[in-house]
Amino acid sequence: MGMSTKEEIVDNLRNKDLSAEPELLGFPPLVQALWVLAIVKDKARVRRITAKTISYILAELKEIDLKERAIINAFTGTKKGKAKIDKDNGKTYYEIMSPGRKFLQDSLDHSIKNTEDRVLFFTGEKGWTDLNKNFPKVIELLKGDLCIVDPFYGHGTLYVLEKFGNKRKIRFLSCNLGYKEGKNIALFDTALKQFRKEFKNIEMRKYDKYYELHDRYIIADNALVIVGHGIKDLGNKESFVVFLPKNLVEKFLPILKKSFEERWKKSNTLN
Repeated sequence: MGMSTKEEIVDNLRNKDLSAEPELLGFPPLVQALWVLAIVKDKARVRRITAKTISYILAELKEIDLKERAIINAFTGTKKGKAKIDKDNGKTYYEIMSPGRKFLQDSLDHSIKNTEDRVLFFTGEKGWTDLNKNFPKVIELLKGDLCIVDPFYGHGTLYVLEKFGNKRKIRFLSCNLGYKEGKNIALFDTALKQFRKEFKNIEMRKYDKYYELHDRYIIADNALVIVGHGIKDLGNKESFVVFLPKNLVEKFLPILKKSFEERWKKSNTLN
């Protein structure tokens, strides 16, 4: 294929099956740029492109805002022939080479090997370690504001939500107060008031149609997290916590978000 515009390249790639391609959020600029060069060369049959085109493709296909200057800087520091750099009519073009493909694959493989940070199994025997050391590994992967659904809430909920910090907006939707908390509602109400004073970024609401809420999950900009046994008892009972990157759940993530918004509007603030 000859020279193509960046729009033509994107149109070409959108007609290809890219479902197996990796989620690139969190990777350094060089890895993201090399992925574009590889996919363009292999799928669109375009041998070389500019940094401006790389930036455009990342934004269109992956919703990643990587500036042209950052791409140029990444390739400027590249050694061992990861990319061939040519100048033609005043423009600089980049083409992936074999060392670049190896570097890209090694970077992606390293990410996959770190699945212990993305799929956690809590035995219930190390409640303190699982909650305070292991679960924060998943929290660090989440981007943007969060929507959390869990049918039950209680003292453990407040303790877990504290791990998310007080910077980003978090909305927690639930419906049932835990059995133990129900025996002493005044004690929980006091804890909730104290919690709200410090974590004004976290809003908690109660949804009356309890029979509609069953699964426990966290919706982020870049992923969906399934919390097996729920947040209230996290670490205390056997359960899985599974991080699913956006590229694996992008077909139904909008459905979950829409459902959450509809229920959120019909819910009431926890008192």
